[in-house]
Amino acid sequence: MNEKSVIRDLTEGSVFKRLIIFSLPYMASSFLHTLYTLVDLAIVGRFTDSAGVAAISNAGNISMLIYAVGIGLGAGGGIYIAQLVGAKQYQELKSSIGTLTTASLVAALIIVSLIVPLTPALMRLLNVPEEAFPYAVSYLRICCVGVPFTFCYGGFGDTLRGMGDALHPLYILIFSTIVNTILDYVFVAIFRWGSAGAAWATVIAQVFSFGFAYVFLYRRREQFHFDFKLRSFAIKKDKIFIMLKLSIPLITMSTVINISFMFVNSLVNGYGLIAAAVTGIGSKIASISQIVTSSIQNATSAIVGQNMGAGKPERAKKTVYAGWGVTMPFFALLAILCLVIPEQAFSLFSNDPAVIAMSRSYMGIYVWMCLAFCLMAPTLGLINGVGNTMLNMIIALLDGVVARIALSLLFGRTFGMGLEGFWLGNALAGYVSVILAGLYFFFGKWENRRLLKDTAAP
Repeated sequence: MNEKSVIRDLTEGSVFKRLIIFSLPYMASSFLHTLYTLVDLAIVGRFTDSAGVAAISNAGNISMLIYAVGIGLGAGGGIYIAQLVGAKQYQELKSSIGTLTTASLVAALIIVSLIVPLTPALMRLLNVPEEAFPYAVSYLRICCVGVPFTFCYGGFGDTLRGMGDALHPLYILIFSTIVNTILDYVFVAIFRWGSAGAAWATVIAQVFSFGFAYVFLYRRREQFHFDFKLRSFAIKKDKIFIMLKLSIPLITMSTVINISFMFVNSLVNGYGLIAAAVTGIGSKIASISQIVTSSIQNATSAIVGQNMGAGKPERAKKTVYAGWGVTMPFFALLAILCLVIPEQAFSLFSNDPAVIAMSRSYMGIYVWMCLAFCLMAPTLGLINGVGNTMLNMIIALLDGVVARIALSLLFGRTFGMGLEGFWLGNALAGYVSVILAGLYFFFGKWENRRLLKDTAAP
């Protein structure tokens, strides 16, 4: 059995080189995930109007809330698998993979059954402009069709990444992104289905992702110790206990952050369709910066997980410093671009002069959010890698509830800054995560933390 063909040992060699090489497939995958939503927004913005743009951006907020569950569950499983691989406990992989896959599917079905009937009420809570309301409802309901496929594909991808293989999930995603882009153009530009066409293109691409991931893993089932027999998909009590212990804080963290973003967006939507469109486009452009920061965070988490499992905390510490060596030069470059060519960036997604005219104000504030993302990514990755996802949940609660909502109301209403105040409060909230995660890294006792492989169900 050739284990090295799937499993990658991240506990040896140059830390910086390992981080760069391992994070590149993450970055490419993150870029393609971002491209999914950017293509939807760009094609709808170019071939429809601002109502379609506002619909996708607002429905997309709910979609991110849904995906937070799948991402959190997959990430929790991936952290556990990374530590098992680092400790070379390969015999535990079979039950871990089966438990993660089945749990992902069950979670997806429960969420979809709840979200579909509640969609109109959710759009009302977001204060979606009336012009965009019916399109937002339709877009979200269609996207729900692809949720089970996305959750299961995400579980497969996190399994491979936990084993040190970030490359093969990338290949699968490249193909599905091409499918999404082609279908977006066909459904929106040629068939004129509007935002609904963009939603169907995304769903079909998600089905392709799942199908190709399943076939890939099945053909290499012996290499990662899983036989795909029905009994192997049974949820094991000890495994689900560990995964939920990791995942629930991650899910809560992502949910709180997304809800806080949605709260700010509901305030922004009160300023009308143009403000909603600007914020929607701005948030999608902002997601480009997270291609690098989220990739460094995820790569750091996997590398730290393996090294902690192998008893090498010093390599884990060096991984954080290497992460900053990537994110800070990236911030300098992005800041220059945001301040110099904001109008050109916004014109890719809208033909509306009023939207483009407001772009410079938004991007000037966004730069501060970008700096926070770049500073926090490596330390949040370390917190996840050592298995302390509860701390990340606490940080997210303070970031999302205390800081983002409070600062947005403070600047927007108390100080009378209006729309720009809401943007500013949203941007500055991330520094709560920067400070708390940094303190944990420099002064926390994470080096001696009990490992997940040594944890048992009660």
